[in-house]
Amino acid sequence: MPKYMKQHLVTALLASAICVPMAFAQANSVTTQCADMWREAKAANKTGKQTWPEYLSKCSDKLAKAEAKAEPKAKESKATERKETRKEAKESRSYAGNPTPAQKAMYKRMRKCGEMWREAKAAGKEGNNTWPEYWDKCSDKLKK
Repeated sequence: MPKYMKQHLVTALLASAICVPMAFAQANSVTTQCADMWREAKAANKTGKQTWPEYLSKCSDKLAKAEAKAEPKAKESKATERKETRKEAKESRSYAGNPTPAQKAMYKRMRKCGEMWREAKAAGKEGNNTWPEYWDKCSDKLKK
């Protein structure tokens, strides 16, 4: 096996060894919390006919809802910040509603070249030229 392949293999193995436990850390903490609560409820004889999987499902939903209630302000502030950033970016663009003089001139050239292109195509004068080729030549001609 070539040296570079060994290096990539080692890197991939190390990355998976680090990332996999991190991915399951939160899920394990929820399971651990629910397991502790299950043991307490079972010791107090409060589980009734409920099974562990049923309890885990309800418990994890309850913990997720509690976490969601704890962080709505942070999510709202991030969303508001993103909206403001997008709005500022849109307003800073010169073409957002008001084209620049150079853009206006380009639009005018494009319309004029479009008219000339349609007329030339109808008359059969353009042959194998495509619109981008025609536009390139026509725009350069009108700029002069």
